Amino acid sequence: MPKLSKKEIILFSLMLAAVFYGIYNFTGTASKPDKGADKKFSDVKSLIANITAGSAGGLSSELDNNIVARAETEWQNDPFYEKKLYKEWTSPKSGKKTAEELEELYKSTEKAEVPEQKVNFNYTGYIELGNKKIAIINDAEYEQGERLESEGYILKSISRSNIVIEDKPGNKELDILLQE
Repeated sequence: MPKLSKKEIILFSLMLAAVFYGIYNFTGTASKPDKGADKKFSDVKSLIANITAGSAGGLSSELDNNIVARAETEWQNDPFYEKKLYKEWTSPKSGKKTAEELEELYKSTEKAEVPEQKVNFNYTGYIELGNKKIAIINDAEYEQGERLESEGYILKSISRSNIVIEDKPGNKELDILLQE
């Protein structure tokens, strides 16, 4: 048998100690019944009973009852939806506001109207053959300057990462990224 290094001897002795402890523990000689276990168990049971009795007696104040009642109701509006309300709520100048003041502020803010996009363009492919560039938009191939199937839109420029579509009626340019 080859000579073991100091590191291997230490690891081997630790392994043997763990094996002997496992045998000692599983044979049952290590576990003797604890005479105070029943007392400890009854102490835990009484602690649980005291906690349960204290919480079942009701909430400590009307404020706690109100908090629980409001938390259980379904929220009608997201309080962080409006930027004005969120900025007001988080600004250090505003001080602490009551729930009623914040609710009034929320009701006073006007909902921001999101402009509807009439047409959805999906730029899904780019082909370059010599000097010719082709963009695949909504599963159709277009060259620069062509009119799109959607009325009033012209493909203004094509690059590998994005395209620019000109909206003739609105005189706007839409920059659309390549979707991979």
